[in-house]
Amino acid sequence: MNDDSIFIGIDPGSNKLGFAIIANYFGKVRLVTSGVIVFHKNDSLQKKLLYVFNYFNELALGYFKDGNTVFFSLERQYCDKNPQSAFILVAFYSIFLLLAEEYKNECIVMMPCQIKKLISGSGKSSKEELLFFLRKQFNLDLIVSTLDESDAIAIALCAVLFKNGDRSLSDI
Repeated sequence: MNDDSIFIGIDPGSNKLGFAIIANYFGKVRLVTSGVIVFHKNDSLQKKLLYVFNYFNELALGYFKDGNTVFFSLERQYCDKNPQSAFILVAFYSIFLLLAEEYKNECIVMMPCQIKKLISGSGKSSKEELLFFLRKQFNLDLIVSTLDESDAIAIALCAVLFKNGDRSLSDI
């Protein structure tokens, strides 16, 4: 793996999309930024998808031009009961698969239990427990606007750990 890597973690959603960028420079991992994109309730799916594609393409392009390897990472969602939600989430996933291909890299997709286990040691941790462990990991007062944002941070951090050789993700 390139010593200069950027990991963009995404917690996809049709109303709110959490994101985080973690840099891994020569083995030093640091949170660059994180946030939540809140969509207007009247926006069409097409408008949301176009916005997300353009936003993350420009974001990744800036890091890619600087010679970094750019990875996208997502949490796989469960949508057993609502086919419409599943359709919408697949549309968002498709954007990040395309972006990963555009930047010549893989899109790392992890199950929620994998992320929880890698961050907290238990695959059944709550979102609040994950936030506690993230604050401890980064040794700072991590202020997040929503748990979607902290989930995105956890997703990006797990992608860093996975690419650095922690294969426990594949063992769960």
